Amino acid sequence: MTGMLYVSALGATVGIDLSALEPDDAAAVRAAWADAEAATSDECARTVVPRASDRSRMLQSLSRQVTRAAIDARRADLWMLHAAGIATPEGDVVAFVGPSGRGKTTASRHLGRHYGYVSDETIGIDRDGRVFAYRKPLSIIEEPGAPKAERGPSSVGLGAVPRDLRVRAIVLLHRSPDHGGAPVVAGIDVGDALDDLVTQSSHLVERSDALRFIAAVAEATGGIRTVRYREAGDLSGIVPGLLAASAPPAAPVIAPPVAHETAPEGGRGEEPLYVRAATVDELVLTAPDRVAVLTRDAGGRGTVHVLAGIAPTLWAAASGVPFSGLVSASLAAHGEPDGADATGLVRESVDRLVAEGLLRVAATAAPT
Repeated sequence: MTGMLYVSALGATVGIDLSALEPDDAAAVRAAWADAEAATSDECARTVVPRASDRSRMLQSLSRQVTRAAIDARRADLWMLHAAGIATPEGDVVAFVGPSGRGKTTASRHLGRHYGYVSDETIGIDRDGRVFAYRKPLSIIEEPGAPKAERGPSSVGLGAVPRDLRVRAIVLLHRSPDHGGAPVVAGIDVGDALDDLVTQSSHLVERSDALRFIAAVAEATGGIRTVRYREAGDLSGIVPGLLAASAPPAAPVIAPPVAHETAPEGGRGEEPLYVRAATVDELVLTAPDRVAVLTRDAGGRGTVHVLAGIAPTLWAAASGVPFSGLVSASLAAHGEPDGADATGLVRESVDRLVAEGLLRVAATAAPT
């Protein structure tokens, strides 16, 4: 019962070295990971060694080790969402996205009895809209106060999935003990969903097309949805509606990058304020009047800003122009504001964009 166990995780093969474990512990690992066992050991991407501890802690730690290994192996080619996933017999996948505490494992355990269990941890989506299953064990509280047990999906009655899977719906989970009645499903503008989606993704901001990839998947699946609910048992009835409202299966079409060249700063002038747009890593139009931009800090961490109202106009016009040039651009695009001073509104918007690091201001324009 010792030796190597190879598991399939997000389309990567991860080896688990069981050689240092006692036979009973090795058997527990094999049982917990039986539903993820790889058909072949070829092209093993990573190997992990279970950490010595009592069996419960060892199994929980092993799940984290395999997850990290799989995510690292697929970081360059998948959008990896922290999500619970279920699949129909036809391979249509609904991904329920949310941070810890939103009920992903509980939702997986409940819905997986009616549909196939894809994962309760991470959903990997490629450029063609294909989903790669991660049928890891579920961490389940079986006795109050006792460590969580790691149970294989089939051992707790969760369904199998077909080989070919495709994303059909992405849903942001919002569980609330105060929610009354049936779950409420609503569409959400992709710009409003971006912060949650980026936060609940692994290595997404390393991609040059991060925002455009999200927008393409949203378009291909009929838009991002939210669901507000109280108990996982209430979610069963919403899946048919989610699938019916989704677009037919299609590969996401990733738009070409939208160029925003920061123009050379203008010559010196008499006005005391000159404004130019900061360099950003990516931008995408999420609606005719909304722009999402992604910036990365020195440590590689990404921040998404969604610009609406007059902000997209100001940001696009800020090429080292005097402040009055932004006022003119705003008036040309949006007209005179009702009951407000255009200069004051532009100044407020510029102040916010400066605070977010998206505009830079100088007392004089720098020499070209």
